[in-house]
Amino acid sequence: MSGSRLRLSQLSVADSGEYVCRADTGSVSREATVTVTVTSRDSSSYRLQSPIISIDPHSMAVAPGEDATFKCRVHDGARPVNVTWRMGPGQHFQDNVKISANGSVISITGAHVGNQGAYHCVASNRFGVASSVVNLVVQGAPTVSVMPPGPVMVKEGKSLSLECLGRGEPRPLVRWSRLGSRQKVEHQTLLHMDSQAILQVRGHPGVLQGGTAEGVDIGGGPLAVRVTPGSLVKGVGGTAEFACAVSGDPRARVEWLKEGGELPPTHSVRDGVLRIPELAWGAQGVYVCRASAPGGQAEDRATLTVQAHEHPNTSNISPFPIPLIPPSP
Repeated sequence: MSGSRLRLSQLSVADSGEYVCRADTGSVSREATVTVTVTSRDSSSYRLQSPIISIDPHSMAVAPGEDATFKCRVHDGARPVNVTWRMGPGQHFQDNVKISANGSVISITGAHVGNQGAYHCVASNRFGVASSVVNLVVQGAPTVSVMPPGPVMVKEGKSLSLECLGRGEPRPLVRWSRLGSRQKVEHQTLLHMDSQAILQVRGHPGVLQGGTAEGVDIGGGPLAVRVTPGSLVKGVGGTAEFACAVSGDPRARVEWLKEGGELPPTHSVRDGVLRIPELAWGAQGVYVCRASAPGGQAEDRATLTVQAHEHPNTSNISPFPIPLIPPSP
C-alpha cells in the first residue's frame, strides 16, 4: 500500500472479498467499498462463480385474504447478480403481487386462489444462471363439478361413466350417492384418483349426485377429457404421474402425447395414467391426453417442470441451491 493506492500482487482465490477505503478527518469519517473476485485458472472453480441460491421459506400455505412473502437468497456467485421472479408455464403474476426493488423479495397481499402455484427465482451473472422454485398453496372451500354436465339421456341397458371432480386445498374427498335414496347405487364401480370419483354405471336408469353438484340424468354426452394434476414440478431422477379421465363415450380410445417431441423412453401408460420414472431434463414439457371416438376428439394438457433437486418431503418443491453450468465462452 502506498498512500491512497492499494496494490495486490500474485492474487489467489482467497483474496476475493470486499475491500474498504476509509477517510477520517478526526470528527467525521466516510467509507467506500469495492468487491474483488479472483477466479481460479481451472474450469471447475470458474464454474463455481455462477450464482447459488435458495428461497425462504421453502413452501407456504395460507388462507384466502392472508399475505405471503418469499425471499430469494444469494449464497455465492460473482457480483453483480441479477435476481428476477417468474411463475410456472401458463401462469402469470396477479395484480396483488409485488417485487422489491432489488428483486430478492416477492410479496402477495390478500392471497386468493389465482395466486396459487409455483414461483421461480432466477439469478444470473456473467458466469451463468441458477433457479429455485417454491409453491404457494391457498386453502379454501372446495369446488365441485360433474362431467358430462348433463342432463343427458341414454337407452336402457347402455353403460356410462360419470366424473365428479373436486378442487381445493387441502384436497377434498369426493363421493357419489343417488338422489332421494339411502341405498347404494347398483351396478356401480367407483374409481378414486386424487380428488376425483369416477362412477361407472351399467344399464341402470336414475339420477345421481356428486357432492353438492347438480343432478345429472344418466346418459351419453359430449366427449370430455380431464388431466390431473394440471401442472407438476419434480426433481431429476424422480417420478411423475398424470391421470387422464374420459367421459361421454365408453368406446373412446385414449392416447398420451408430448408437444414438440416423443414421450420419454421410460414412460408407461396403464388405465389412463401416464407414469414417467427416472426423470431427466428432456422430460420437461407439455403432455397431452387425447380421447378419440366416432363422435369426435377431445384433449386436455398438463405441464411437467423438471428441477435439479427435489425436496425429500414434497413432490413439487425444490428449495435447495441449484448451481447451473454456465454457457461455454
